[in-house]
Amino acid sequence: MEDNPRLLQELPPSRVMQQTGNIFKPELFHLDEEAGIVYRKEQFEGDGRPPGEYIVRDRRYTREDVAAMCGQAGLSLVWARPVALGMWEQELAADDPKAKEILFLVERG
Repeated sequence: MEDNPRLLQELPPSRVMQQTGNIFKPELFHLDEEAGIVYRKEQFEGDGRPPGEYIVRDRRYTREDVAAMCGQAGLSLVWARPVALGMWEQELAADDPKAKEILFLVERG
């Protein structure tokens, strides 16, 4: 991203987040692999506020990243599993298209 900040301007805007939440379409984001950051351009309207267009910056964390952050906070990561939103009891395969969330269990100490 540092080498070509115009990439942000060239991103196509979308209403995906507001309409479906399926933000993982490669043509709609730019992945800065070195920084581990995903950039996308989102448009929102019809929510009682003036229409808006935003550059969204998402940091993607690995299991190891989360475990390290837990350790820094005095917590231990017990387990992590892919799940679908609101269906916390059912573990899914990591590559399941419905597995859009990761549920973590941590404990003190």
